[in-house]
Amino acid sequence: MRTHATLGTPDQEPWSYGVVHESINRAAIELRYQLLPHIYNVLHGVERHRSAGDAAAAPRVSRRPPHLRPDDEFLFGRDLLIAPVLQEAQREREIYLPKGEWFDFWTGRRYESGPGGLVARVRVTLDSTPIFVRGGALCLRQPVVQHTGQMNGKALEVQVFPATSSDGTLYEDDGETMVHAGRLDAPALQSDTNGDDDDARRRRAGRLVSCPRRAISSSRWSRSGEPTRVTSGTATLTRYTPAEPSTHASGWTIALDTGFLVVKQPDTFAAMHVVIER
Repeated sequence: MRTHATLGTPDQEPWSYGVVHESINRAAIELRYQLLPHIYNVLHGVERHRSAGDAAAAPRVSRRPPHLRPDDEFLFGRDLLIAPVLQEAQREREIYLPKGEWFDFWTGRRYESGPGGLVARVRVTLDSTPIFVRGGALCLRQPVVQHTGQMNGKALEVQVFPATSSDGTLYEDDGETMVHAGRLDAPALQSDTNGDDDDARRRRAGRLVSCPRRAISSSRWSRSGEPTRVTSGTATLTRYTPAEPSTHASGWTIALDTGFLVVKQPDTFAAMHVVIER
């Protein structure tokens, strides 16, 4: 996330290339801040299992067919596949998706990859950052912040990319000290899409207490028709238009751009049980 130069060379700061490029650079940097909960979670997992030789960012070199270039995409953790645009004036690029279900991070489009993998061709522009998410993944996000000191109290979004079932863990600490006695370590995040209802559960362990915040869960809605009811515990949540939920403490909507079903409610730092009914 840093650029370096020396005396007598052109400036390389993100704002050094004009207004259009500054906007593109800002969007990429802000995406990183939005994904900080996920990034922190991946790095914590690598630290806990470092004896197994895991890496946060793993190149696809050893797992791609030999006729495909192996050096221009990588996995971040187990669930995010990043395929940066590296060629000047590129308008389309190939992305190798390993066996399984994958979703376009931006549009929610689903890809089914067979035993030999799948080569997807996607259109790209100067401001594209192609990202694919493994089916069953739980992607952790937050609103844009300007520095990590602003993270406490920001809404936590758990973005579910559907599979028959999904599970993951969330790690949080106080963000300031090296004392972890009160850390939130290995609460479970689960999503179960068996049967007629979509069932999202959350278990929490540890003693960390955060500032009040909202909990947002979103899932790609791929069923025919629209949900008839969304409940959290025994409460039926109100549906709002996509423009409204930011002004309400709780409720649900379907995002027009991605088709994700978004459920928002206060984070009680206790178990949550959300059911989406068809």
